[in-house]
Amino acid sequence: MDPFQVYTLANSILLGIAAYNVVELCLTIYHTFERRQGLYFASIVISTLALAIFILGSSLLLPDSRLFVSVGRYIYFFAWPVLGTSHIVLLYSRLHLVLHSRRILRGILIMIIISSTVIVPPQLIVPYIGYSGGFSDVRLARKVWRCVQGVVVVNTMAREVIISGVYAVQAYRYLRPIVQVKGEKGRGVMVYLIIVHIAVVLIDIPYVVMFFSHHGVAIDGYTGLMYSIKLKMELAVLNMLVTLLKSPVVLGGIEGSDEGSEGGELNLNIQELSSRARE
Repeated sequence: MDPFQVYTLANSILLGIAAYNVVELCLTIYHTFERRQGLYFASIVISTLALAIFILGSSLLLPDSRLFVSVGRYIYFFAWPVLGTSHIVLLYSRLHLVLHSRRILRGILIMIIISSTVIVPPQLIVPYIGYSGGFSDVRLARKVWRCVQGVVVVNTMAREVIISGVYAVQAYRYLRPIVQVKGEKGRGVMVYLIIVHIAVVLIDIPYVVMFFSHHGVAIDGYTGLMYSIKLKMELAVLNMLVTLLKSPVVLGGIEGSDEGSEGGELNLNIQELSSRARE
C-alpha cells in the first residue's frame, strides 16, 4: 500500500468517526440546553460548527482531485483557527462557575486574547499567501507554515493545560462541601471530573508527538477526532453536574431531601452552577 493510500484510509476512518460524533453532539446540544444563549452555549455551538467545517475541509483533501483539494484547503485553513479559538473560549466560559477571583479570570482572558492575536493571523494569512504564489520558493513556504503550525500546537496545548488545571483545582475546592453531603454519588462525580480533565490533556499528547515526529500520516483525522471527543466530554461534565444536583443529600449515611439547611444551601450553589452553564 503506497503512502497516499495509507493517508487516505487512516484519515477517512478517523474523520468518519469524528463526523458521527459531530452529529451526536448537535443532537445532544439541542436536547440539553433549554436557554440557548450566553457565552457557554455560543462557544460550544461555534466549536461544533467549526469542527464540522474542519471535517468537511479535511475530507475534501482526501480525493485525488485538484478541484476538491483546492476548495478543501481554503475551508481547512479557515476552520482550523476558528475551531481552536472557540474551543479555548468554551473552556474559559465555564471557569467563572468555580473561580470567583476576578484577577485570575482577567489574567486568563488576557492570556487568551494575546495568544490568539499572535497565532490566529498567521494561521489565516500564511496559507493564502503560499497558495496564491506569494512565496518565491515552495520550500520556504513549507518551512514558514511548519513553523506556524509548531507555534499553534504548543500554544494550544499550553492554554488547555493551564485552564484545565485551574478548573480542576477550583472545582475540587468549590464542590467539595457539596460532594460531602451528596455521598457516594458526589464522590463519583468528583472522580469523573478529575478523570475527564486528565484525559483532555492526555489526548493532546499523540497529536503533539505526531506533529513533531514528522510521522503525522493521520494528523488531520486525529485532529477532528480529538476535538469531537473533547466536546463530548465537555457535555458529559455538564450532565454529571446536573446529576449531582438531582442526587439526594446523604447525612449520616441516610439519604434525605435537599431541604435541609446546609444541604439545601449547598444544593442552591450547585443549582446555580448548572443553570449558569446551561445559560
